[in-house]
Amino acid sequence: MDFYGYEAPSYEEVIVIYKLFGLLRLNSEEALSHLIRLLPYNESWATNDTLASSLNHLSKNPDLLYPFLLALLKSPQPYEQRLGIVSLMLHFLEVPTFDEVLEAWSKVESDHYYVIMALGWGYASAYCKHREKTLEYLQRGRLQESVRRKAIQKCIESRIPTEVEKHMLRTLRSAP
Repeated sequence: MDFYGYEAPSYEEVIVIYKLFGLLRLNSEEALSHLIRLLPYNESWATNDTLASSLNHLSKNPDLLYPFLLALLKSPQPYEQRLGIVSLMLHFLEVPTFDEVLEAWSKVESDHYYVIMALGWGYASAYCKHREKTLEYLQRGRLQESVRRKAIQKCIESRIPTEVEKHMLRTLRSAP
């Protein structure tokens, strides 16, 4: 694969490039253009999460980045879906987009392990921020069952919920 006129980079080079991308001082349109060109090299959970964490400069222009990330959730490519999920979690899991993000995640359909893991991580993070709103999504029948169970597991593994909440979550996980 051609990379800006050069041979395709190695895994390590992709990680460094994604980190450097986050440090560049580009205007938002230029940064989004480069992000789109970098997407084909996002081929693992590690490259994905490195890229997601490097979008701070773009997150300052939510009118540009937010719709782009929502569109990634509909991609047939699992690591593009994961990038959308993780980036929304890192940069938009706040008011005023909180409810919309949870709803958008609920429509993601995938059996890819790393997409399910990202959704579980996202819902667990959401639970730690707004328990009542997120708890609605953890009820049986609202999410893909593998996502629901992974989200509950991630909540239980977190240090933020109390022991009482963890007991409630275990009960919810095993409820018919």
